[in-house]
Amino acid sequence: METANQAVREHYNNIAKKIYMFLGAYWVLLLAFLFSDFIFHHIGYTITADESPINWFTAVDLVLASFAAVMVFSELSGFSLNRGKYKFLWIVIASGLLWAAFDEQFELHEKVGAIIDSWVSGSSLELFFYRIFDEGEKLIIMLYAAGGIMMTFVFLFNMVSSKKAAKCFITAIIFQVLAMLCDRFNVVFDILGIYSKDPNYTGYIEEISEFLSSSLFFGAMLLEYFWLRVLSKNKI
Repeated sequence: METANQAVREHYNNIAKKIYMFLGAYWVLLLAFLFSDFIFHHIGYTITADESPINWFTAVDLVLASFAAVMVFSELSGFSLNRGKYKFLWIVIASGLLWAAFDEQFELHEKVGAIIDSWVSGSSLELFFYRIFDEGEKLIIMLYAAGGIMMTFVFLFNMVSSKKAAKCFITAIIFQVLAMLCDRFNVVFDILGIYSKDPNYTGYIEEISEFLSSSLFFGAMLLEYFWLRVLSKNKI
């Protein structure tokens, strides 16, 4: 049995290496965009612009991660109740990743924040609301953060079974936090009147971190899926 388990782990490690190699090759695209950004920023093509292709790739990564989470959910259907008791939370994860993809591409948090502002402005809640939040968008961001923290703990302690997937997910969270910190620094620079300083290094780091984070989320979902596939095929 020990020899069999070792063979299973070696097989999974080979799959994981291929996933890492794929992610590494994929990140070369990011370097290509960064290089072209330094060359072509004078004609309006910048990595920090809302219409930058890197935002599209970030959104695509999140969509792929969502589909991979659905694949994990499907794979868990063949496992025992003990291992699969949290399987429906994978649909929650998949839905959250899909929403994040649409948000990245269409800036939904800004649109929803604007709707909240229109509802609150002039109402009896206006004074109370704006004492807590500068704008409606801040409420949405805080809800995102709260939901993300809660699901991260649930994911790491109750859902994921592959250590490699857990490490990949944690790395993705670190990059996401870095992107959020850079976004806050951008706000500070904007207030100080130095946001437009060229090059905008915090903007670069924010967009790159979001791209890396989204691709690592995809990698984490794939690593978990293939781990479950290996266990299923070997009836472990």
